[in-house]
Amino acid sequence: MSSKCDNCKPAKCCLYTSMEIDTPETRKDHEYNLWLIAHKNIAFYVDRKIWHINFTSRCKFLNKDNRCKIYDKRFYVCRNHDTDSCEDTGDYDFSEYFNNYDELLNYIKKKHPRWRFADPRKK
Repeated sequence: MSSKCDNCKPAKCCLYTSMEIDTPETRKDHEYNLWLIAHKNIAFYVDRKIWHINFTSRCKFLNKDNRCKIYDKRFYVCRNHDTDSCEDTGDYDFSEYFNNYDELLNYIKKKHPRWRFADPRKK
């Protein structure tokens, strides 16, 4: 079956999942997010002032050619994914994107210069 998704390789929307989270406000909130991003395949982004956590994780229903093996029976969220503004063609100019611990820590330090965090990498 042909679809707009055929033009997207490597099936970008099928390589992650993300969800909205509460905006971190306290030192404890930020420290929790630092702990989360210290884990493999975790990132955060801010889109229109709304925070999201992003989990890089390939969908188990993609075949080796990055085509959906269950396309005709795919999930509701997949069927409703707007291909006109998808990851391949859409404008994803997030106000903030944090790929790793250091990026998030630097952001927190700039926003809250008085806060101090112990560096877990130092003895």
